[in-house]
Amino acid sequence: MRYEIIEESVDFLFQELQKHKIQFVVLRNYSNLPDVGNDLDMAVGRENIGYVRELLCSSFMKTMWTDICEVKTHNSEIDEHCIFVFKFFNKEFDVYLQIDFFLGFSFKGQPLFYTSSFLEKPRIVNTYPVVNANVELTIKYYQILVAIKHMQWSRVEKYRKQASELTKYANEDSLSFYSLNQMLKKNEFKEYKSFLVSYRKTWLLKHFKKSPLQFVFNFISRLTAFYSFYIDDPFIVTCNLSDSNDEKVLVEVLNDFIKNKCFRYYFIASKLSFKNRIKKYLKMASSGGVIIKYKKNGEILSDKNEIKQFIIGSFIKRHTTIFSNPIDK
Repeated sequence: MRYEIIEESVDFLFQELQKHKIQFVVLRNYSNLPDVGNDLDMAVGRENIGYVRELLCSSFMKTMWTDICEVKTHNSEIDEHCIFVFKFFNKEFDVYLQIDFFLGFSFKGQPLFYTSSFLEKPRIVNTYPVVNANVELTIKYYQILVAIKHMQWSRVEKYRKQASELTKYANEDSLSFYSLNQMLKKNEFKEYKSFLVSYRKTWLLKHFKKSPLQFVFNFISRLTAFYSFYIDDPFIVTCNLSDSNDEKVLVEVLNDFIKNKCFRYYFIASKLSFKNRIKKYLKMASSGGVIIKYKKNGEILSDKNEIKQFIIGSFIKRHTTIFSNPIDK
């Protein structure tokens, strides 16, 4: 049932977008489409996000999911590079899905791309459009550099294998990032770091010159958003546990969430130092996790199912609800 709900929902979304001639591509996890696991990354034009929201409210989606919400996220300093994140819950069957609609990539963990680059000359996999191999290979080269910088060697190996597979479909001579591959072959570690710094500064300067007032406004808005997240974080769930046994039950529930891909990670705020708490709060901008915070006047929880429903309910309330319509049993 779990895979049927996800696959049928993804297939419905793709078919409706194609039927209405809305251009889109899948950015990753496309080898077994429409099976995407629990995470789907797509690119669409900003002008089509409104129609996407309408699709999520369709009667078909309401038969698949009990709740869908649009997650509050931080936008980039560069206005064109927002991400629209939607979280799907089926509380009856413990099925969860997250779909990210990218309008572009920021320069931190990915090379800077606009939607137009994603949508140009898509490949077809299992009848569905996926991002063209040249763009994806450029992304993989960049990810390898970032992984090397952070000494994440398992990721380096993973991305190298993926890049090697993509070279079958890409025209390397046309890549703006062809020099990245040369660096990787030479294993010149110092060159990686200088390249990343130079690349990011160049793009920031370019966008600042393009519209300095808008850039500064976006940057200040981003700082304000970080502050408001710290004061009233959308990913925080406050609760009151009567004893240590309740905390064990809570951890069991949270681990079940991780196993079932409801959330990617969780943090218990009381166990973090102030410095680490700030880091974790900033990491929550990716919308992949939840922070648990104990509060004396919070709701008292002890039953496992009660805790599960409370955490999901609290998460949904803190975001923009697309619909909440429990499935009839």
